[in-house]
Amino acid sequence: ATLSNATESTAEGSTTETVRRRKLFEWCDGPLVLAMKQGAAFLLDEISLADDSVLERINSVLEPARLLVLAEKGGAQVEEIVAHDRFRFFATMNPGGDFGKKELSPALRNRFTEVWVPPVLDREDLLCIVQTSLCSAAQPLASVALDFLAWLPTRLSAPRTFSLRDYAAWTAFVNKTVGDGILSPELALLHGACLVFLDALGTGGLMVADPVQARGDCIRQLQHMLLSAGCDLPADAAVPEQPGSPLPPLGQGPDGVWRMAPFVLPSPGASGTLPLTTAAAQPPPALDAAAAAGAG
Repeated sequence: ATLSNATESTAEGSTTETVRRRKLFEWCDGPLVLAMKQGAAFLLDEISLADDSVLERINSVLEPARLLVLAEKGGAQVEEIVAHDRFRFFATMNPGGDFGKKELSPALRNRFTEVWVPPVLDREDLLCIVQTSLCSAAQPLASVALDFLAWLPTRLSAPRTFSLRDYAAWTAFVNKTVGDGILSPELALLHGACLVFLDALGTGGLMVADPVQARGDCIRQLQHMLLSAGCDLPADAAVPEQPGSPLPPLGQGPDGVWRMAPFVLPSPGASGTLPLTTAAAQPPPALDAAAAAGAG
């Protein structure tokens, strides 16, 4: 009897596995379902950008019963999940007046406890955030970054306040290029400013009367700030200030990598590399000293 039961169990397991392998799709619990089962915290970022169908689907989770019916899962019985006692639902959104944003319905907002977080404008707070975001080698330059972004709006045609996203993009570039040994912290800060801010002068919220002149003024101002902070800028630290300025020489090494110091751009392969003479005569736009850094 024991052998028979074991044989039947093995056969059933084999059949179940065969059916499972033949399925085109298989249900897998997502973050919300897992958080409800495990009693974890769930964060829905930018909830105001979610489709109405998504918001309607989570309504039952936010009600006192904290129930989620998985009708999509299928099966002989519809699964109903009641959230664990420790389950918590968090959501974030920007004010409805922001570009492309919308307000939540009053009924949905009433299900949350709202916490208003004002923009971070205090210099000490910004300094702490930027220093924490930067790698250790670049942390001494956090005050230079703040000073430059405090000065930059004075060069624009209209007032502009920079957000934490702007700082995050700048610090991410610095961390990547310094961490990979491509640039020194000072040069990383300089090229990062070009990539995130200065290359966009004359567009969007960075309007200026003369973008070319403004770009040169900004680069010279940041270089001056770095030197005033006691930083050493090598002689080749200059960034092209306007279209048509001489670029560093472009060349391809034996490893099949295009180089425009200090940045590199892997070629598609030995058979698909661009002839050096053609590349030198017509350097790709992506190899602009600042733009190439993003590709490198």
